[in-house]
Amino acid sequence: MQAIESDIFLKKFKVSSISITYLPDTFLTNEIAESENLDLFDNVYTLKRYPIDLSLDFEANEEGDIALFVYLKTNCDDEGMPLDKSAVQLSLIANGVVSSKETKDSSDTQFIINAFAIFLGQIRGYLASVTSQFECGTYYLPAIDVEQTVMKIMEERNNEGSQQLYDIKLPEN
Repeated sequence: MQAIESDIFLKKFKVSSISITYLPDTFLTNEIAESENLDLFDNVYTLKRYPIDLSLDFEANEEGDIALFVYLKTNCDDEGMPLDKSAVQLSLIANGVVSSKETKDSSDTQFIINAFAIFLGQIRGYLASVTSQFECGTYYLPAIDVEQTVMKIMEERNNEGSQQLYDIKLPEN
């Protein structure tokens, strides 16, 4: 069977900030990790121990483009300091534009969900690529329930009476 191309596509993608910090525990050196075949992203000293703090926002225009914003962090407090100083700390800010071959209504919930799914897939690949040569091993962003996350954003917007949570501007063509 031949793959059917989606009407939705990623027009622009940019990671504007990424920080990956590893402060080794004095009891878990790289030599110990290597001798015990530990992948630091998979053991108790790592990001999987911490929930992902995820902020998403979007702005749609009449032509069917959606500007997307994602800020994710793990093992960070509100000031960006590590919660556990002996673990890996990650933060990333990315933005981009998803478009459609067909004009979409800016309130089309399914289009917004699909746009974020495509965008988060790109972020997942970016993180895997960036960490592929990292001493702690490759980090794969866990699966995120995009539908529930987007529905929560839309609910917050309705409750706050705001059109958007962040100041996002669509880039000029």
